[in-house]
Amino acid sequence: MISRGTMFLLKNKDRYGVWYSTQTTVNVLDTVITLQKLQTSNSKDEKRKIEIFVNGAKAQGFEVSDEGLQNPFILDVSAFTNQSNNRVEVRTSGSAGFTMAQIVSVFYVDWKTAKNDSDYFDFKVEFDKTNAKIGEEIVCKVGIERKINRYGMVLAEIGIPPGADVDRASLENAKAIGEFSSYDILPDKVLIYFWSNSKGLNFSFKFKPRYGIIAQNAPSIVYDYYNEEAKATIAPRKFNIK
Repeated sequence: MISRGTMFLLKNKDRYGVWYSTQTTVNVLDTVITLQKLQTSNSKDEKRKIEIFVNGAKAQGFEVSDEGLQNPFILDVSAFTNQSNNRVEVRTSGSAGFTMAQIVSVFYVDWKTAKNDSDYFDFKVEFDKTNAKIGEEIVCKVGIERKINRYGMVLAEIGIPPGADVDRASLENAKAIGEFSSYDILPDKVLIYFWSNSKGLNFSFKFKPRYGIIAQNAPSIVYDYYNEEAKATIAPRKFNIK
């Protein structure tokens, strides 16, 4: 029962390696540490080792003490990875078998190769011009429609170029006719909140650049409020303001 309960706790971490709230995370870690101490006190094996293998090659090995079993080892294994599938193994011996591991990967996809394909949304963000003068009005048209018939809260982040002065009146007009529920204007985006329905969302707003720049706007993203994996992304556009 202890083993099954422990596996239940370990399998229910969120994607950040914690348990959704601070209090829950502390309780789980206290439980794991208590079980670790229990196991080490019952073990007479003094040789406790942890070895990290990446794609069959040994990246590093650790010999751990009672104190070391409670403190994390941080290891960069990027030198052992490749551009295809990678296999990471944590091999333990002795009472070090009761060990948690977390793998964190960081990568990026070039916008030139990124595709605006989504199984969840049809998403369009269009600007009437990307070459303009300082103070010249630019119109942004937004269209969002669910591909899956589902009602719920949706968030849309519409990327705008640096130094853009957004016309609040144009957003208030769209809100007044019921296109969306609310909005926030941030330095690099306009954040839209709306309840999706069968007709989708179509509106436009205006902004004016305050100074000359050659820069990209932030990417535009739409996603389900309760499921960030259900999303669509549009690559940044280059703006030339003189």
